[in-house]
Amino acid sequence: MAEVSFNHGSVILSGKAYKDNMCLYQTRNDRTDSSGRMCVRGQKFMAVDDIEGDFEANGIFGLAPVHDDRSYIRNLFLQG
Repeated sequence: MAEVSFNHGSVILSGKAYKDNMCLYQTRNDRTDSSGRMCVRGQKFMAVDDIEGDFEANGIFGLAPVHDDRSYIRNLFLQG
């Protein structure tokens, strides 16, 4: 975990950076890495503690069309 700031144009987000295994679909209520589908191992994400500027969205998840290791879709493709 590390303290980070991210300048998103007219908004600055500050918080903690994390890495975790994430799955978009689970096949049962007892959720584990082995029961998940469409999983990315070591997905980077940020828990936002402070927002400077006008930002009305509730959560940012790596689905934007970026071409780096923050993109869930890119990582899902690369990890097969």
